[in-house]
Amino acid sequence: MIRNIHTHIPAKDAIRSFSFGEIHEAIHYDAPFSVGIHPWETNTMNCSVAEACLQLEQLLYRKNCFAVGECGLDKLRGASLKEQIEILSLQLALAEKTGKPVIIHCVKAFNELISLKKEWINVAMVVHGFRSKMQVAQMIIKQGIKLSFGTYLLSSPSIQEIYSILPDTETFLETDEQEPAEINKLIQFAAKLKNVSLEAFEKKIVQNTHTFFDVKL
Repeated sequence: MIRNIHTHIPAKDAIRSFSFGEIHEAIHYDAPFSVGIHPWETNTMNCSVAEACLQLEQLLYRKNCFAVGECGLDKLRGASLKEQIEILSLQLALAEKTGKPVIIHCVKAFNELISLKKEWINVAMVVHGFRSKMQVAQMIIKQGIKLSFGTYLLSSPSIQEIYSILPDTETFLETDEQEPAEINKLIQFAAKLKNVSLEAFEKKIVQNTHTFFDVKL
């Protein structure tokens, strides 16, 4: 059962994210995981992007690998935006080839992300750790990109408002750098925002997660 779509800490009920720099650790990981070239790594890799993608592809065929990522675009860190777009495009091609969804890291580059989504219409995407504005959320959802919310949801009234009105089918929950056990607090809080029972909400979260990531455990 997976309820937490993005964590950097080992957890059996979550999808653990490995960056390319952690790929050798990912090879030996036997629980659900994702792997990708993080935008912060785009100017520090010790091999070519083509070689990195070959290594990623091998892992993406593993039964316990459920997504590409996190990968994406960040205007504040990493290589130039042009290079980041090229590297992300190669990973989107891998996602399409292997049938995996993509967990996206996006900072100040939502317009560029939407342009890429229009090119890769068949690739399922979810922006992790969403904390932008309502207008941005609606724009992203309209393009078929889903949103994941982390512990910022617990303290931000504006993010709470966004989350409360979005359809359950368009959203996920995650703990990112926080302890994976925090997912319990997030689920309880989110159920109250949605004004539904904890049992019903948790069942829906698991169902949506397993459907999107094609989880068969």
